[in-house]
Amino acid sequence: MLPEFGNVGSTGSCSVWGGVSVNAIAPGAMETDHGGGAVRDNAEVNAQVAAMTAMGRAGRPDDIGAIMAQWLGPESPWVTGGRMEVSGGMMP
Repeated sequence: MLPEFGNVGSTGSCSVWGGVSVNAIAPGAMETDHGGGAVRDNAEVNAQVAAMTAMGRAGRPDDIGAIMAQWLGPESPWVTGGRMEVSGGMMP
């Protein structure tokens, strides 16, 4: 939990700087090269992840990109110090 606290704590601390928007995204299991592509390239692991999420699948890079685009867009000028969990409703 310490790395997560560091992420959340530094996001909150940095967000108080004037004119700088600082937010954090906490992704769930993703279909990427991270971890050697274990989720993306292993059907058994992918099925296990899908069974653990409310959305019934692992995350994709576009899922993260959509949140980033929203936070960086002109519609979100007042969003700072936020943390968004993008996990498809992953349940332990």
